[in-house]
Amino acid sequence: MTEYLKQKRIWADSLALAGNPYPEKHLISNVLSGLDAEYLFIVVQIESREHTTWQKLQNILLGFDGRLERLNAFLNNNKQVNSPTANFAQRPSGSNNMNPSGAFCRSNTNQTNN
Repeated sequence: MTEYLKQKRIWADSLALAGNPYPEKHLISNVLSGLDAEYLFIVVQIESREHTTWQKLQNILLGFDGRLERLNAFLNNNKQVNSPTANFAQRPSGSNNMNPSGAFCRSNTNQTNN
């Protein structure tokens, strides 16, 4: 996000140096329209404000971006911890004394009827 904002500011400053200043209001609109869908929530909030300065926009977006990165890191870490796994244990060949879960069970031939 920092690099994105810096590029937009440099672009606006270059226009101003060329004699065609780009109004802050248009710069802010340009920045917001270039953001991905994951920023939609914050874009709607910023656009609903009466007036947002360039400095305020940077503060809001950088704060939101930091929270978004922490959330994504948490979710990615949580997926790795909770990802389903399967363990497979092979029965020893010729052994019929195990049930499907791998636990040993008593053979019917060894049991006596009462």
